Amino acid sequence: MNGSDGGDGMSEKLPERPLPAPVPDRVLSREDFETVIRRAAELQAREADREAGEGLSEGEAMRIGRELGLSTRHLNQALAETSAPAGETGVLVTLYGPTMVRASRTVIGDPAELARSLERYLLEREFLAVQRRFADRVVLTRATGVAASLGRMSSQLLRRSPLLDVQELEMAVRGLEEGYSHVALAASLKSNRTATAASSILGGGTAAAAVATVLGIAIDPAAALIGVPFLGGGMAIGHRYYANLVRNTEVRLESLLDRLQHDELPPPLTRWSAPPPRHR
Repeated sequence: MNGSDGGDGMSEKLPERPLPAPVPDRVLSREDFETVIRRAAELQAREADREAGEGLSEGEAMRIGRELGLSTRHLNQALAETSAPAGETGVLVTLYGPTMVRASRTVIGDPAELARSLERYLLEREFLAVQRRFADRVVLTRATGVAASLGRMSSQLLRRSPLLDVQELEMAVRGLEEGYSHVALAASLKSNRTATAASSILGGGTAAAAVATVLGIAIDPAAALIGVPFLGGGMAIGHRYYANLVRNTEVRLESLLDRLQHDELPPPLTRWSAPPPRHR
Protein backbone atom coordinates (compact mmCIF):
# COMPACT_ATOMS: atom_id res chain seq x y z
CA MET A 1 0.00 0.00 0.00
CA ASN A 2 2.87 2.20 0.73
CA GLY A 3 4.29 1.41 -2.70
CA SER A 4 0.98 2.25 -4.27
CA ASP A 5 0.84 5.53 -2.45
CA GLY A 6 4.41 6.30 -3.48
CA GLY A 7 3.61 5.56 -7.10
CA ASP A 8 0.55 7.76 -7.05
CA GLY A 9 2.56 10.51 -5.46
CA MET A 10 5.18 10.37 -8.22
CA SER A 11 2.47 10.53 -10.87
CA GLU A 12 1.00 13.73 -9.50
CA LYS A 13 1.82 16.85 -11.61
CA LEU A 14 3.38 19.84 -9.99
CA PRO A 15 1.47 23.08 -10.41
CA GLU A 16 2.85 25.23 -13.26
CA ARG A 17 4.55 28.45 -12.26
CA PRO A 18 3.18 31.58 -13.90
CA LEU A 19 5.45 33.16 -16.50
CA PRO A 20 7.07 36.42 -15.41
CA ALA A 21 5.46 39.54 -16.77
CA PRO A 22 7.43 41.09 -19.68
CA VAL A 23 9.65 43.94 -18.65
CA PRO A 24 8.53 47.12 -20.46
CA ASP A 25 11.08 48.90 -22.64
CA ARG A 26 12.88 51.70 -20.89
CA VAL A 27 11.84 55.10 -22.15
CA LEU A 28 14.89 57.17 -23.10
CA SER A 29 14.98 60.90 -22.85
CA ARG A 30 16.48 62.85 -25.74
CA GLU A 31 19.70 63.33 -23.78
CA ASP A 32 19.91 59.59 -23.03
CA PHE A 33 19.30 58.75 -26.68
CA GLU A 34 22.08 61.08 -27.83
CA THR A 35 24.42 59.57 -25.23
CA VAL A 36 23.63 56.04 -26.44
CA ILE A 37 24.23 56.99 -30.08
CA ARG A 38 27.51 58.72 -29.29
CA ARG A 39 28.71 55.82 -27.17
CA ALA A 40 27.73 53.22 -29.79
CA ALA A 41 29.52 55.21 -32.49
CA GLU A 42 32.58 55.54 -30.26
CA LEU A 43 32.69 51.79 -29.54
CA GLN A 44 32.29 50.85 -33.19
CA ALA A 45 34.86 53.43 -34.25
CA ARG A 46 37.36 52.03 -31.74
CA GLU A 47 36.79 48.53 -33.02
CA ALA A 48 37.26 49.65 -36.61
CA ASP A 49 40.32 51.65 -35.56
CA ARG A 50 41.92 48.56 -34.02
CA GLU A 51 41.23 46.56 -37.17
CA ALA A 52 42.47 49.24 -39.56
CA GLY A 53 45.38 50.44 -37.42
CA GLU A 54 44.64 54.11 -38.15
CA GLY A 55 41.81 56.64 -38.45
CA LEU A 56 38.50 56.06 -40.20
CA SER A 57 37.92 57.06 -43.78
CA GLU A 58 34.90 59.23 -44.61
CA GLY A 59 33.31 56.23 -46.32
CA GLU A 60 33.67 54.13 -43.18
CA ALA A 61 32.26 56.95 -41.07
CA MET A 62 29.28 57.17 -43.44
CA ARG A 63 28.70 53.40 -43.20
CA ILE A 64 28.79 53.45 -39.39
CA GLY A 65 26.46 56.43 -39.28
CA ARG A 66 23.93 54.77 -41.60
CA GLU A 67 24.03 51.63 -39.44
CA LEU A 68 23.15 53.83 -36.49
CA GLY A 69 20.14 55.13 -38.41
CA LEU A 70 21.50 58.60 -39.19
CA SER A 71 20.44 60.29 -42.43
CA THR A 72 22.90 60.64 -45.29
CA ARG A 73 22.31 64.41 -45.51
CA HIS A 74 23.11 64.99 -41.85
CA LEU A 75 26.15 62.72 -42.00
CA ASN A 76 27.48 64.61 -45.03
CA GLN A 77 26.81 67.93 -43.32
CA ALA A 78 28.64 66.79 -40.17
CA LEU A 79 31.63 65.68 -42.28
CA ALA A 80 31.65 69.03 -44.08
CA GLU A 81 31.50 70.97 -40.83
CA THR A 82 34.38 68.99 -39.31
CA SER A 83 36.60 69.45 -42.35
CA ALA A 84 37.66 72.92 -41.18
CA PRO A 85 41.24 73.13 -39.89
CA ALA A 86 41.95 73.09 -36.18
CA GLY A 87 41.66 76.35 -34.28
CA GLU A 88 44.56 78.79 -34.15
CA THR A 89 46.85 79.09 -31.17
CA GLY A 90 49.46 81.60 -30.06
CA VAL A 91 49.92 84.84 -28.17
CA LEU A 92 48.17 87.02 -30.76
CA VAL A 93 45.12 84.73 -30.72
CA THR A 94 44.91 85.15 -26.96
CA LEU A 95 45.40 88.94 -27.05
CA TYR A 96 43.34 89.82 -30.13
CA GLY A 97 41.57 86.80 -31.63
CA PRO A 98 41.83 84.38 -34.59
CA THR A 99 42.61 85.48 -38.12
CA MET A 100 39.97 83.30 -39.83
CA VAL A 101 36.28 84.17 -39.71
CA ARG A 102 34.02 81.30 -40.82
CA ALA A 103 30.38 80.87 -41.75
CA SER A 104 28.57 77.89 -43.27
CA ARG A 105 25.08 76.91 -44.27
CA THR A 106 23.11 74.00 -45.75
CA VAL A 107 21.43 75.29 -48.90
CA ILE A 108 18.94 73.69 -51.26
CA GLY A 109 20.49 73.41 -54.70
CA ASP A 110 22.96 71.59 -56.91
CA PRO A 111 26.55 72.08 -55.65
CA ALA A 112 27.97 72.84 -59.10
CA GLU A 113 25.31 75.47 -59.80
CA LEU A 114 25.68 77.04 -56.37
CA ALA A 115 29.47 77.15 -56.69
CA ARG A 116 29.23 78.77 -60.12
CA SER A 117 26.70 81.35 -58.96
CA LEU A 118 28.62 82.22 -55.81
CA GLU A 119 31.99 82.50 -57.54
CA ARG A 120 30.50 84.69 -60.26
CA TYR A 121 29.07 86.98 -57.59
CA LEU A 122 32.38 87.21 -55.73
CA LEU A 123 34.25 88.08 -58.91
CA GLU A 124 31.75 90.55 -60.34
CA ARG A 125 30.22 92.18 -57.26
CA GLU A 126 32.84 91.78 -54.52
CA PHE A 127 35.79 92.49 -56.85
CA LEU A 128 37.79 89.43 -55.85
CA ALA A 129 40.05 87.36 -58.10
CA VAL A 130 40.75 83.63 -58.10
CA GLN A 131 44.11 82.93 -56.48
CA ARG A 132 44.11 79.11 -56.28
CA ARG A 133 41.81 76.27 -57.30
CA PHE A 134 41.81 73.03 -55.34
CA ALA A 135 39.75 69.89 -55.69
CA ASP A 136 37.44 70.85 -52.83
CA ARG A 137 37.67 74.64 -52.58
CA VAL A 138 38.56 77.92 -54.29
CA VAL A 139 40.74 80.61 -52.73
CA LEU A 140 40.06 84.19 -53.84
CA THR A 141 42.00 87.35 -53.12
CA ARG A 142 41.25 91.06 -53.33
CA ALA A 143 41.46 92.14 -56.97
CA THR A 144 43.86 94.95 -57.86
CA GLY A 145 43.87 97.47 -60.66
CA VAL A 146 42.01 100.59 -61.69
CA ALA A 147 38.83 98.77 -62.72
CA ALA A 148 38.54 96.99 -59.38
CA SER A 149 39.18 100.18 -57.43
CA LEU A 150 36.60 102.16 -59.40
CA GLY A 151 34.15 99.29 -59.09
CA ARG A 152 34.45 99.26 -55.31
CA MET A 153 33.94 103.03 -55.13
CA SER A 154 30.87 103.05 -57.38
CA SER A 155 29.29 99.95 -55.82
CA GLN A 156 29.10 101.61 -52.42
CA LEU A 157 26.71 104.18 -53.88
CA LEU A 158 24.37 101.67 -55.54
CA ARG A 159 24.26 98.48 -53.48
CA ARG A 160 22.17 97.84 -50.39
CA SER A 161 24.68 95.63 -48.57
CA PRO A 162 28.31 96.57 -47.83
CA LEU A 163 31.24 94.85 -49.50
CA LEU A 164 32.92 91.96 -47.70
CA ASP A 165 36.15 94.00 -47.66
CA VAL A 166 38.52 91.06 -47.09
CA GLN A 167 42.01 90.38 -48.39
CA GLU A 168 41.44 86.67 -48.89
CA LEU A 169 38.34 84.45 -48.99
CA GLU A 170 38.04 80.67 -49.17
CA MET A 171 34.89 79.18 -50.72
CA ALA A 172 33.88 75.50 -50.54
CA VAL A 173 30.64 73.93 -51.79
CA ARG A 174 30.05 70.28 -51.00
CA GLY A 175 27.14 68.14 -52.15
CA LEU A 176 25.04 66.43 -49.50
CA GLU A 177 22.16 64.17 -50.44
CA GLU A 178 20.36 64.97 -53.69
CA GLY A 179 19.09 68.54 -53.73
CA TYR A 180 21.17 69.82 -50.80
CA SER A 181 24.62 71.41 -50.57
CA HIS A 182 26.85 72.62 -47.77
CA VAL A 183 28.40 76.04 -48.45
CA ALA A 184 31.34 77.21 -46.34
CA LEU A 185 33.09 80.60 -46.40
CA ALA A 186 36.28 81.54 -44.55
CA ALA A 187 37.66 85.08 -44.62
CA SER A 188 41.26 85.79 -43.62
CA LEU A 189 41.90 88.87 -41.49
CA LYS A 190 45.57 88.13 -40.94
CA SER A 191 46.83 91.45 -42.30
CA ASN A 192 44.17 93.33 -40.29
CA ARG A 193 45.17 91.61 -37.05
CA THR A 194 48.87 92.21 -37.70
CA ALA A 195 48.25 95.91 -38.32
CA THR A 196 46.00 96.20 -35.27
CA ALA A 197 48.51 94.47 -33.00
CA ALA A 198 51.42 96.54 -34.29
CA SER A 199 49.63 99.88 -33.96
CA SER A 200 48.16 99.16 -30.52
CA ILE A 201 51.40 97.80 -29.07
CA LEU A 202 53.58 100.51 -30.60
CA GLY A 203 51.11 103.26 -29.75
CA GLY A 204 50.61 102.06 -26.20
CA GLY A 205 54.33 101.46 -25.79
CA THR A 206 55.20 104.93 -27.03
CA ALA A 207 52.73 106.53 -24.62
CA ALA A 208 53.98 104.35 -21.77
CA ALA A 209 57.60 105.25 -22.55
CA ALA A 210 56.84 108.99 -22.71
CA VAL A 211 54.97 108.97 -19.40
CA ALA A 212 57.65 106.85 -17.76
CA THR A 213 60.39 109.20 -18.95
CA VAL A 214 58.67 112.34 -17.70
CA LEU A 215 57.71 110.87 -14.33
CA GLY A 216 61.05 109.16 -13.86
CA ILE A 217 62.94 112.39 -14.38
CA ALA A 218 60.58 114.85 -12.73
CA ILE A 219 59.48 112.81 -9.72
CA ASP A 220 61.25 109.53 -9.01
CA PRO A 221 62.52 106.55 -11.00
CA ALA A 222 59.92 104.36 -9.30
CA ALA A 223 57.17 106.65 -10.59
CA ALA A 224 58.06 105.55 -14.10
CA LEU A 225 56.03 102.39 -13.46
CA ILE A 226 52.89 104.49 -13.70
CA GLY A 227 53.39 104.52 -17.47
CA VAL A 228 52.95 100.72 -17.74
CA PRO A 229 49.11 100.82 -17.81
CA PHE A 230 49.27 102.94 -20.97
CA LEU A 231 50.67 99.91 -22.83
CA GLY A 232 47.86 97.71 -21.55
CA GLY A 233 45.32 100.38 -22.46
CA GLY A 234 46.58 100.56 -26.03
CA MET A 235 46.38 96.78 -26.37
CA ALA A 236 42.85 96.76 -24.92
CA ILE A 237 41.73 99.34 -27.48
CA GLY A 238 43.28 97.22 -30.24
CA HIS A 239 41.53 94.10 -28.96
CA ARG A 240 38.17 95.88 -28.93
CA TYR A 241 38.70 97.24 -32.45
CA TYR A 242 39.68 93.84 -33.88
CA ALA A 243 36.78 92.08 -32.10
CA ASN A 244 34.36 94.50 -33.79
CA LEU A 245 36.03 93.83 -37.15
CA VAL A 246 35.64 90.06 -36.68
CA ARG A 247 32.00 90.47 -35.70
CA ASN A 248 31.21 92.71 -38.69
CA THR A 249 32.94 90.30 -41.07
CA GLU A 250 30.98 87.37 -39.68
CA VAL A 251 27.71 89.29 -40.13
CA ARG A 252 28.61 90.05 -43.76
CA LEU A 253 29.45 86.40 -44.48
CA GLU A 254 26.16 85.28 -42.95
CA SER A 255 24.32 87.94 -44.95
CA LEU A 256 25.88 86.60 -48.16
CA LEU A 257 24.78 83.07 -47.27
CA ASP A 258 21.28 84.39 -46.57
CA ARG A 259 21.07 85.88 -50.03
CA LEU A 260 22.45 82.71 -51.61
CA GLN A 261 19.99 80.55 -49.69
CA HIS A 262 17.00 82.67 -50.74
CA ASP A 263 18.21 83.10 -54.33
CA GLU A 264 18.61 86.86 -53.90
CA LEU A 265 22.04 87.32 -55.48
CA PRO A 266 22.02 89.89 -58.30
CA PRO A 267 21.97 88.61 -61.88
CA PRO A 268 25.25 88.22 -63.79
CA LEU A 269 26.69 91.33 -65.37
CA THR A 270 27.92 89.35 -68.38
CA ARG A 271 27.65 85.82 -69.74
CA TRP A 272 30.01 83.94 -67.50
CA SER A 273 30.73 80.43 -66.31
CA ALA A 274 33.37 79.29 -63.88
CA PRO A 275 36.09 77.06 -65.33
CA PRO A 276 36.19 73.52 -63.96
CA PRO A 277 38.48 73.06 -60.94
CA ARG A 278 41.91 71.57 -61.57
CA HIS A 279 42.50 68.61 -59.29
CA ARG A 280 45.84 68.48 -57.58
